Order: sequence, then C-alpha cells, then structure tokens
Amino acid sequence: MNQADGGADRTAFRIGRWHIVPDRHEFQSGDDVRRVQPLLMALLRRLVQADGQTVSREELLSSVWNRRMVNDEVLSRAVADLRRALDDDARQPTLIETVPKLGYRLLVPVEPLSDGLAAEAPLQPETETETETETESGRRRVMSRILVPAAVIAAGIAVAILWRAGHAPSPTAETADSAAIEALSAADLASARPLVSDPGWSQTPRFSRRGELIAYSAADPDAGVARIRVRSRDGRIASTLPNEGQWDICPLFSQDGVDVFWTRHVGEDCQLMRMPLAGGKPLRVAACSSSVRSCPDLTHDGRAITFTADNEVAGGLVALSLDDGAIHPLTTPGPGQVNDADPRYSSDGRHLVFLRGVSSSRRIMLAGARGDDVRELPLTESRIYGVAWLNDRSLLIATDSEGFRALIRLDIHDGTRTLLGAPGARYPDRASDGALVWEVAHYQSNLWQIGADGAERQLTHHRRSDGSQVISPDGRWLAFQSNREGLDGIWLLDLETGDERRLPLSTAEPWSYPSWSPDSQTLLLTRHVDGVGQVWSYRLDATAPQRFPDVPDGAFDAQYAADGEHLWYLRRADDGRRVLWRASIGGAGHAISPVPGSVVSFADHRSGLFVQRVDSRSLLRCSSDGWDCRDVMHTLELAADIPGTWSLTDSAIYLQARNAQDGIALWRASINSKGDVDEPALTAWRLETIKPRGVAVRPDGIGAVIMRGSLTQLELAWLPPPAQRQP
Repeated sequence: MNQADGGADRTAFRIGRWHIVPDRHEFQSGDDVRRVQPLLMALLRRLVQADGQTVSREELLSSVWNRRMVNDEVLSRAVADLRRALDDDARQPTLIETVPKLGYRLLVPVEPLSDGLAAEAPLQPETETETETETESGRRRVMSRILVPAAVIAAGIAVAILWRAGHAPSPTAETADSAAIEALSAADLASARPLVSDPGWSQTPRFSRRGELIAYSAADPDAGVARIRVRSRDGRIASTLPNEGQWDICPLFSQDGVDVFWTRHVGEDCQLMRMPLAGGKPLRVAACSSSVRSCPDLTHDGRAITFTADNEVAGGLVALSLDDGAIHPLTTPGPGQVNDADPRYSSDGRHLVFLRGVSSSRRIMLAGARGDDVRELPLTESRIYGVAWLNDRSLLIATDSEGFRALIRLDIHDGTRTLLGAPGARYPDRASDGALVWEVAHYQSNLWQIGADGAERQLTHHRRSDGSQVISPDGRWLAFQSNREGLDGIWLLDLETGDERRLPLSTAEPWSYPSWSPDSQTLLLTRHVDGVGQVWSYRLDATAPQRFPDVPDGAFDAQYAADGEHLWYLRRADDGRRVLWRASIGGAGHAISPVPGSVVSFADHRSGLFVQRVDSRSLLRCSSDGWDCRDVMHTLELAADIPGTWSLTDSAIYLQARNAQDGIALWRASINSKGDVDEPALTAWRLETIKPRGVAVRPDGIGAVIMRGSLTQLELAWLPPPAQRQP
C-alpha cells in the first residue's frame, strides 16, 4: 500500500486483525474499538507507506514530528504506545519490528479497504466555528473544530446519548467483584489505552453513575478555553456543551445521567454550572472557591452536590441541596490548614474523603458522609492530584508520595499502601464495572544558570524533573532533587566543571529537601520511609549517608542555623500544623519554636529567622530563637499556595513575584545586619512561572540557578473492566 500522503489520509486499511480508520483515529477488531492519538495514527501511516521497508528513526522523527524539537526517547515511547494499542509485543512482534540501530518496519502486508467501512460507526458531524477569546497576549480569533453541529443534529446527538444512558445494559449488571478490584495491578495499568484523540489537553474525566458515558474537559491552553465533552464509552456518540470562551473543567453527571455539572472559571471567578444533556442554556448553580482547583461530587443519594466554597478563613466543603437550593457547611479547615478540596463519596454512602492543604502539599482526610469525625489517613503529605474509591474500603490516589507521580491503592482501615504505577496519572475515576479512566500529565523540568546580566545557560538536560536546588555557601556545588532514575534522589553538580553525580543513597525510598552546612561539606537530607520523614546527613567525602542523631521520626526539611551550632526542622503537630523545632547540634535539647501558625518555609540568617506561614502572603523575621516576629514585607506579596518562592543570601531576600509590565520576575530586597529589609527592586532575571523552591541565588548575588519546567502534554488513559482485560 504505497500511496501519497494525502491519499492515505482518509483511506481505511487492514493490518493483521485490525481495521484502521484514519479519519477517526480508530483501530477496530470486531467489537473492540480503540481510539488513538493523531500522532500515533501518523506514525502508523508512515510505516504503512514504506510497504514493509525499514523506516529510519531520523525519517520518522522528521516526517511525524515535522519541524518539532524532539529526541529518540519520544519516538521510542510513541512506538511502544502504538504497539500497545495494537496488542503487539516488542519481544515477539507480529506487526511492528525494531530493526536495531536503524528504525522500524511493518511485518505484515497492508490491505486497503473500501470507504464503506467508515459507515459501520458514523462519526458525529462537525462544523467549523469561529470564536473569539481573550488571552493574556490580547484578543485573538480562534478557529476550532468542536462537536457542536447544527441545532437539529445537536438535539439528535443529545437524544441518542440520553437514550443510551437510559437503555443500554448497565455496567452494574456485570459489576467487578471485590477480588477483581483488589487484584488491580501495575501490569493492568500498563495496558491502559488512550481514550480520545483530541488536540490540546484532555483532563478531569468522570464516568456517569451507570458508567456508560464519560465526560471530560477538552482544553486549548493557547486560547485559554476549555470545553466539557460528553461521549459514550465506545466513542460512537459524542457531543460538546456550549462554551463562550470560558475555562470549564471537572464535569460531573447527575444521579440519573440527565444533567451535567461542572466548574467554570472566568478570570478570578468560579461558578458551579448545570445543564441538561438534551440541550438548553448552561445555568449558574452557585459560587465556588476561586482560590483552589476543586472538583465537585454528588452525595450518595444524588440529592446534593458537594464542592469547595470560600469563607472568611479558608475554603471548606459545603453541600448544596438540589431540592431546595439550601447550602450546608460540611468541613471547616482550621487556621493554617488552608483548603479542603476534591470531595469523593464512597459507593455505600458512609464515607467522604477529601484533600486538605495547599496544592503543593496536601493530606488526605476521611470523614463521615456529613463531614463529621474527620481524621487524617496515613499518607505522606505530598502533591495529591485527585482520588477515587475502588471499593468501600480502598482508595485510588494520584500522588507523588512515593517519589514520583503515580497511582496508589490505600486501605482506609489498616493504612496498607500499594504502588500501582501509571506514571503521570491525575484525577482517576472508576466505573461500577471496574473500568478506570485518568489524566496522564507529561512534565519536564531542567535547571538553568543565569548570570548577573540575565544571560542563561542550561545545566541539566533530560525529560524528567529536576528541582529543589540549593547552592553551597562557597558557590561551587549545586545539590538538587531529581526523578530521572526512578524515585526522587539527590544529585550533586560541580558548577565549575559541569560534572554531576547521584549521591549514594538508598533507592528504595524517595529523598528530598537538600540543605547545606555553613562549611559547604555536608548536606542535610530528608528520607521518606513508609511515609515518615527522617533527617540524614551526607558528607561530600563519604561513601554513605548517616542518620542524624537525636532528631525524631516525622522530622523533615532540616536546615543548619546560621550559627552552625543549631538545627531547625519541621514536624507536624497533632492538629495538623507544621511546627518549627530548634535543636542543639551535638548536644541534648529540642524545643518547639514559638513562631505562630503553621510554617510552610523558612531560612535562617545572621540577623534572625525568616518564616513564611501557610496561607500567608507575607514574610516574618523573628529573633534567632524564634521569638519576637514581625512582618518584613513591603509592596510585594508572596504566592500563598506555593511554598518556598523566596530565598536568602547574606545581603538580600529574593522573591518570585509578578510584575504588571514584565510578567513574572525575580525581585531583590537588601537586608542589613539588623534584619531591616529595603523596598524590593526588579532584577534582570525573568521567570516563566512561579515555582516552589524554584530559584537558588549564588551567595555573592551575581547569578542564580532556576528551574524551568512545563506541562508538555495532557491526555486521557482508560482501562477496560476486569472482564475485558487481556490475560
């Protein structure tokens, strides 16, 4: 099958047992219909055009990723995804063969099929619509293909969706038993398939109560628009809800599947919306919290919707009655606990689970269905990206508590934690028959060195994440945290030679919070063992780390005091506050600092202790023992939900903050020997985003090392129910 590229765009063909429909990005084999990303379809078509000849890696990168800067790792991952979609095994391939050191080729002949194949599963009509959206760079006109045809066709699609939701066999009839759910394994998740082939970002998926429908948010980040899409599980019925340039996320079906709820973000405003699937105008239901991204959930009986709402102190959960519109508070975070978010009710209606904290540091909380009897579940405070119930005693959690972002299973009764996998997973959901769906977020971040004049040089190069960098007091060494070889470890880079190495630490647990001794010879580190922090030290001339004596379990983020004779560390109190402790090095004595509130980040200075508290946009300077604290911020405010957006040198504080004219920049405020802080002034250093622990300034102040990272892709993966999974 050797056709011109344009001719192959729409012609269906067969390879092996698969009917390939390029128009719809579908692979069909009997009742098994799989939709893949457009990129994977383009990769397969390029192999098809070669008529069994080997296509070099260079040619595939050039033709499939036209004019984009990508490397061999991207190609290898795409080929692996394509093989998985075709049920092909790289070790014993039947469809796609790897030709060592050359490229890839198809092992089977390709049979063109008639255009009639496409009629077996008609695609819903699409129209080109022109919309106008507001972006930070100004007003632009955006041409977008959306699944909203003419009014009559739209009504037909809606009716088809509703008919299917009401009349199709309910997955409940073939509900996976508890043993099948508990048997969920890393191998199962590794066989997950792409759900949709939408361009842009696909996020926050949810099943309907019957499991026949899936709703998700399809976003165009460049245009600043996100739309709610609804589709049947097999993709043959699909529709898009009306949107006029807003950011719509977190869809949720009503109990009967007739309506869809979601959160709409317009500027600084958050609105809870509702609309019938059969059509109509989206209606505003209530105001939701604009300070935290939180997806709502329905109560077990479907008569109320629970979401995050702002109050005078923080964002707590409330329940809105769908019968009379009354709003009842459920949870109230205490001072320093910030927000409660992402509520999820158990299928038996007895429990409510939710997240508490800020986006970069959350705990998972369990309560009764009415928000009573709140308790914390045993999971390391971490970034948590959504939670779902696997059954009435097990949770599926997307978290980086294990050293990298993945899905874990947590037993709410005995605390047993099992790492399942699915790297990059966020916002999981489970259908009643055991099918799973989740986001897959692809990030990468590297470290860059910036000179006093703003000139930049990249220090690290890979497709994983480096961060939490700290420069030694003598200016020679850079220690940083990286997941490039699995769990988070600590790496050391010589800023004079560029040589880097991983410290010889245990690879069975993640390590974090590197911090230097005043003489630049020792690093303090936090080791996370079964979710509990431990403080360790590592000398540069040593072959192994040592547990720091007398510091109790549960301690983390340890730092040397400026006098070199004391140690500061954080430890969580019984009420959830992050309390600062001070210890004497080499001697007895640990004391709780009197710094009020819950501490999110801190640093010691010759003039005193600087502290940022949870949910505070200000910075305190306290005396060296933690007493006598006063506000030292002037015209700038810190990002309250992002810890560590500031750093210290002997002579200045450096702050990551927005500037109306220049976007995000680094500001400098001089500090004198008494701890007085001058008005901040702009530096020549520009930042792309505000990052936690994202900037380390050289001790002499003539340069910095910054973390640059981005979300490169956001897609949906789904796993069929246990009965339909390959053995």
